[in-house]
Order: sequence, then C-alpha cells, then structure tokens
Amino acid sequence: MLDDGDPHMNQGLPTVSVVTIFFNAGEFLEEAVESVLAQTCQDWELLLVDDGSSDGSSAIARRYADTHPTQIRYLEHSGHQNLGVPKSRNTGLRNARGKYVAWLDSDDVWLPHKLSRQLEILRAHPSATLLYGASTYWRSWQREQIERDITPGAGIEADRLYRPQELLRLIYPLLEAPAPCVSSLIFRRDVALALGGIPAVFCADRQLYEDQAFLVKFYLSETIYVSSEIWDRYREHPTSCCAKVIGAGKYDAVRGFFLNWFADYLWQQRCADPRIWWHLKRAQLPYQHPYYQRVLQFLARRFAASAKD
Repeated sequence: MLDDGDPHMNQGLPTVSVVTIFFNAGEFLEEAVESVLAQTCQDWELLLVDDGSSDGSSAIARRYADTHPTQIRYLEHSGHQNLGVPKSRNTGLRNARGKYVAWLDSDDVWLPHKLSRQLEILRAHPSATLLYGASTYWRSWQREQIERDITPGAGIEADRLYRPQELLRLIYPLLEAPAPCVSSLIFRRDVALALGGIPAVFCADRQLYEDQAFLVKFYLSETIYVSSEIWDRYREHPTSCCAKVIGAGKYDAVRGFFLNWFADYLWQQRCADPRIWWHLKRAQLPYQHPYYQRVLQFLARRFAASAKD
C-alpha cells in the first residue's frame, strides 16, 4: 500500500489498474484473471475489455465481474464491436482509476509477487514513470511441447534507471536487445494519458506494433526503470496476434508502417539525437529499398543453413 499522503489511498481508489483486453480468448482468459486474483498485493482493480468476442470469453469476463464487483469491471465497445487492440487498450487506459496501469494480455499470466515487487521498486525510484523486467517465453504450457521455456533477460544493464532517450539507443525496435513484453509493464496513468496513449493511426489492421509506438513515447521523454526480475509468462502459441501477422506474410508491411510513424514522431518531438536518427534510418533501409531487403533475406538464409551444417 502507498503511504497516507497518496490521494489514491485517501479516496479509496486502487493503486494499480490492471487492463486485460481480449478477443475470443476463452481458452486462456480464466488463467490470466486467476493470476491477478492470486497477487500478494491486492491493491488493484481489473478492467476486462471485450473487443467484440464471439466465443465464450465474454461470459467468462462477466462472471468474474459479477463475482468480484468491487475489484473487477467488464467493459465493451458500443454495439459489442471488434475495434482492435489499439482502441481496446486505450479504452482500458481511459477508464482506469489507479495511479499506475499494468497490462496483462489475455493469454499471459503473472507470477504472484508481480505487483508487490513493482510497487516496491517504484516507491524506491519515484522518478521512474515506467518499469519493466524480464519475461519468460512460455512454451511448456502445452504438455506435448518439447521446447524449453526461455528467459532472454533485458539484454542491457538492469536494475537501474535510464534517462529519456537512452533506451532508444539500446533496445528494440531499433537495436538488438529485447523489448519488454506487454505483460511486464507498469506505468503512470497520468503520464500515459498526457502522452496520448496509443496513436490513433494504429488501427485494427496495424496493431502488431501498437505497443512499440506507446513505448517509444515513454522512451523519448520519460525516466524508465529496467529490472532483472521475472514477473510474467509470455505464452507462445500459433493463434497469437504476432503469429497471425507473421503467418499471413504481413510483418514487413506492419514494421515498415511503424518505422515511418516513428520518424514522423521524432520530427514532431524535435528529437535532435543523431544516434537515434542513424539507428532509425538503418532500420528503415530494407523497407525503403526492397532489393537490399531481398539481399539481407538471402544472406540470412545462407547463414542459417551454414549454422546447421
């Protein structure tokens, strides 16, 4: 809990608003919700945002809201529309009441100490407006899955603060160190709202990079704390949004669109760091020059084949 000087305590508001958006997530939604209920810290509300589901997940979400009316709320778009991930995340953000917001994707789960440890770190580092840690890429959730779970770590020095713009020169989407998983994040709601949430241009057809666009806004202007601790399990499965986009052959188009948005946003914010611009232009090169992209793909296949020999 926060100290007595925090207005959220005095007003009876939750410290953390957990936002879980879902679309036809009946196979996994209960497990996600149960991982929130199992948190050692109970100073939260859970917003279940229904993006027009047509399976049994709407009934599951309503049941949890009915069973836990003081902590769980069910939200849906007008007319039970399917508007996509970006608008659903923004709906959760606008309706949140907590000082902090934590996203939990409907196919992921949290470890029980997730919120308690994150709040401890945020109290110790009040200048941080966003915090993330390492994640477990969860493959063993299927009993027949022979691949082991992996935890790549932060890929950069962890357990420290990063000043504005530092992470743009160190991690994905421009560098090789991994980006945080959505379900690892916790951030200040007021800052996210002031930054405009997820840009409106990331509509239902361009939703794979909506989280990266959101994070870019924080990276550019805010102080971020990166932890080495593991708080979530990112479930890998063939029906995930990422797997669908890649399987449909749309990944290059989606990434190219994001990088163009990224460049426009840097111009609007008058970013003058030449290192960020250099990394961005290098990332854009394959999408602006398709021949160069085909050469890179050919070399990557040759490298992969030689590595197997």
